[in-house]
This record gives sequence, C-alpha cells and structure tokens, in this order.
Amino acid sequence: MLNIQDVSYLMEEEQEAYQRFVEEVQKRDVPSRQYIGMRLSEMHGETLLASKIGGVPFLESLDDVPRDVKGNPMIMIAQINMSELPEDQTLFPVNQGLLQFWISTENNMYGLSLSQLNDNPNSRFVYIEDTETPLSFDEIRGYMQSLSYDEFSVPVQGVFSVEYHLGEQMITLHDYRGVEILLKIWNEVNPDFYLENIYDDYDDLMEAVYQTFSGEHPINQLGGYPTFIQEDPRLVDEELQVYEDLVLQIDSNRQGNAEIAWGDVGTANWFLKREDLRAMLFDDYLYNWDCS
Repeated sequence: MLNIQDVSYLMEEEQEAYQRFVEEVQKRDVPSRQYIGMRLSEMHGETLLASKIGGVPFLESLDDVPRDVKGNPMIMIAQINMSELPEDQTLFPVNQGLLQFWISTENNMYGLSLSQLNDNPNSRFVYIEDTETPLSFDEIRGYMQSLSYDEFSVPVQGVFSVEYHLGEQMITLHDYRGVEILLKIWNEVNPDFYLENIYDDYDDLMEAVYQTFSGEHPINQLGGYPTFIQEDPRLVDEELQVYEDLVLQIDSNRQGNAEIAWGDVGTANWFLKREDLRAMLFDDYLYNWDCS
C-alpha cells in the first residue's frame, strides 16, 4: 500500500530516517480503507448509462437538469454506474443506479461555495435509483447542446470512460487525521528530525514521505483517502469534520482530446457523513477543489 520512494539523492542520515519511518509504519496498525480506483481514457462510442467523466447525462425527464441559484442550467461532471463497480466493493451498500455530480458554470469557481464548502447552491450530488427513461441518447444530447454554458467555466472537455479496480489504501498525509497519526510515528523513531508540524522543515525528505502515501497521479477514485494540492479544509474547520468519508475524487488529466483541468492542475473531492453514505443520501455533502 506504500509507494516506496528512491531516496538515494538524500543525505545518508535522511535516508536512514526515511527507512526507519517506513519500517515502523509497516509494523503499526495504521488505518486503511478499501478504495475503487478509476482508470480514465478518452471515450469512444458513448452510451447513456455508462460511467463517464463529462458527456451526456442520463435523464428521466428534460426537466431534471439541475439549476443554480440564478436559474441557469448546470452541467454534469461525473456519472457513476453502480452496476459497473467491482462486485466485492464495500463502499456503497447497493450495486444499482447512477451517481451524478453537477456544477454551475456561472463563474470559474466550478460551483464551489465561497462561504462554506458544505453550502452547495451551485452544485448537485444526486443518486438515481431507477434508470428507465423514455428519452433517447440523441434527444438528451441535443437538449444539452441547446443549453447555454460558459465553456471556460467547465473543468471537463470531451468525455472520459471509466475502468474500475479495487485496492486498499493506507491513510495519507493529505488527510487531516493522517497528519496526527503519522507525525507521531515519525517523531518517535526520528527524534533527531523532530517536527512540530509536518510542513516545518526538511523539504526534500518530507516530499519523499508525502509521496510514499500517495498513489500514481492522476489519482481518480471512489472511497479511500483524499489528495489535496493545498491542505485538507477539515483541518482548519472542525465543523466540516463530520464529512468523514471520501466518496469521489477527480484529478486533472488529459487523454487524447479529452481533458480535465481544475484550475492549475488541481484536484476535486466530494465527501459525505458516514451515516448518509450508508443510507445513500447525497443532499448534504462537502465539495472541494484546489490547485497550486
């Protein structure tokens, strides 16, 4: 589960500190979670019910397109077909229906709330249990193309297909809970490199430590632990810590003519309260994206 780094470029004592830390983490009962990895590729031959990033959404009615606070139509960023998920997944209690995430294109904030990250008037996270519709793919596509959007305020251009795979992920230094757990272990085994704060010092060494707990970029996934370009917003706002479960993460990416760009090569995440995820309730969620 650890992405062990080549630290031969570091000073010898820093290499030894890194090795001690990694060995100790592997001995400890550090929290880990199942996640569903998402391999993205440019979609060819798009269908209505497929899992996708971007593209034509499933709609039961043309009136189902969400509207933002100004009454403008939103655009769908992601659609997850639950029946395509690995059979052994434990993140969701069901294996049918669709998850969709929509955002406003009114400005370049991609539907993000400027006041509170769980205040979502310009985005929607919805679960559709019944996937029967009288509308055809072409009817929905034509309707969506007739709507007015600001192209420069849409982070997805083109359409990505999704291939899923199961994995196990150890808590990361991006997650505010991981910082406390892993910093304590670091200081126990490396008193000569003691840190009050994970961001304090030893830039090259700590970059290697960070990468040890990160997967290969781009990191697109359902469940597991999040990645942030800046810092976990739940670290500085305790009211947001009730949103403990990562549901969806979409990273900036490019495949052929399809591209995802959250600002300057950023990452977007969606979180739920655990009890809401177990009940498949998606009205109350934390949405965040950040970039460098």
